[in-house]
Amino acid sequence: MPLKPKSILKNFKLGKIDKETAIKGLITLIDNSENDTIRENSIEILGEIGSNNKSLFKILEYLFISDSNEKIRISAFNALKKIFPLEAFKPISHAIEKENGDFLVSLAQFLEEMKFLINKIKIFDSNYLNFILKGTDLKALNFIDLKELIFNYLMYISFNYLYFHRHKIPLALDFYDINFLLESD
Repeated sequence: MPLKPKSILKNFKLGKIDKETAIKGLITLIDNSENDTIRENSIEILGEIGSNNKSLFKILEYLFISDSNEKIRISAFNALKKIFPLEAFKPISHAIEKENGDFLVSLAQFLEEMKFLINKIKIFDSNYLNFILKGTDLKALNFIDLKELIFNYLMYISFNYLYFHRHKIPLALDFYDINFLLESD
């Protein structure tokens, strides 16, 4: 029975095969299949399974930059931005020079989103960032994790601000009471 991308995903989700075996099977399909739909589905499933494996990045980068089929390049782009958002910066910048149409717009939008996220992360309190990352490299985070990191930081800042002001009000009231008592003497 020939391998199919969806059967590999199903076996992976059922625990019949591990992540590494699933990834190898999908890469085999990408490399050996002449059917572009199978190749495209394999790339999409690679993006779904995810693995921040350096060799997987190289394969996706190659497909994104070099494949002649635009659908394959778009699938590779989607997998890259999902699994390797920070590393994808360089190949996406390179691809912008040779792409056109709607795909070019998608590439530019992604670069703008990433610049926004990176600029937000740069303003983080270093103690907070060190606590949250706990030794994890920012490059190991996927796009959704980066967005969640920023959202959590904004919540942290909000709570910090509320906590500070909640304690500041009773202190102000205490000063008011002391002043009132001193004036009434």
